[in-house]
Amino acid sequence: MVPDVHKARCVRRVLWVGWCLGWWLAGALPVHAAPYEVEPESVGAQDLLALVEEGAISAETLSALLALRRTGVDLGLASRASLYGLPGLTYSDVDVLLRSRGEGSAAGGALTEAASRRLAPFLDGRTPGRLSGDARLMMAFAASDGLPPPLALQVRAGGSRGFGWD
Repeated sequence: MVPDVHKARCVRRVLWVGWCLGWWLAGALPVHAAPYEVEPESVGAQDLLALVEEGAISAETLSALLALRRTGVDLGLASRASLYGLPGLTYSDVDVLLRSRGEGSAAGGALTEAASRRLAPFLDGRTPGRLSGDARLMMAFAASDGLPPPLALQVRAGGSRGFGWD
């Protein structure tokens, strides 16, 4: 009688461990990309604003995508977290990019042609040794204002050896 009870306990333990392992794997296996509501196909600033007005993306997503467009991500220097922030890249895609960068090949070579086209607005395409940058003139006013509106000029420039101004 005792061996049967011992066998039953062992079977229950094995089944319980298998059940726990199954639930753990079910939660751990799905690999998702950065949580944007939609995949932005056309990523101009006006297109993104139109998506917000339609309710397809939230204001937080809009600000994240605009910040990515404004600053750009350098595939050769970016961290794993920065690369994961790009729309449509999963952690496995990011790991492939980092592995190709570690092997000395071009980091962008690990992307498919479709992914390269989709991510082009978010990537930093500056060539080393050249001065590049952007400037934005911002203002806020109401039609009832009697004075000229306040202005703000934001300039970003970068040059050789990572030297730049913000």
